[in-house]
Amino acid sequence: MALSHCLQSLPQSVLDRELSKLFPLLVQSLRCDNIQLQQSTMETLCTMITDAPDVIVKHIDTVIPQLLNLTAYKPVMRVRTCALRCLLWLLSLPTPVILPYRPRVIKALEGVLDDKKRLVRLEAVKARNEWCLLGEPGGKS
Repeated sequence: MALSHCLQSLPQSVLDRELSKLFPLLVQSLRCDNIQLQQSTMETLCTMITDAPDVIVKHIDTVIPQLLNLTAYKPVMRVRTCALRCLLWLLSLPTPVILPYRPRVIKALEGVLDDKKRLVRLEAVKARNEWCLLGEPGGKS
């Protein structure tokens, strides 16, 4: 938990040097049941997508499945909405990197469209629509 919180306040120069070593621990923290840790980690991930995309790209095959699992995390609505926002942020990565995950993400988000909470459904619609447009003419590229 401390790692996730500390990463948010570290200077970018320090973070750039050590992030590739710490990132697997960060992704692993998404698997624990601590809600605050999961949310903090997802906030850090969203920041890293813009600040250190190369590190995210190296670990994209573990990040996307973990975020998809969290979109179905029934006990807490905030975890589901944060995971959906992270999936939306991932679309800012280079298209060739994330395009192979498009069918899997679209299929997984289909089930989230029926979530019992309206806010989750709203985030799911935004994320799924953007993933559907990925790689399409006139869509995200």
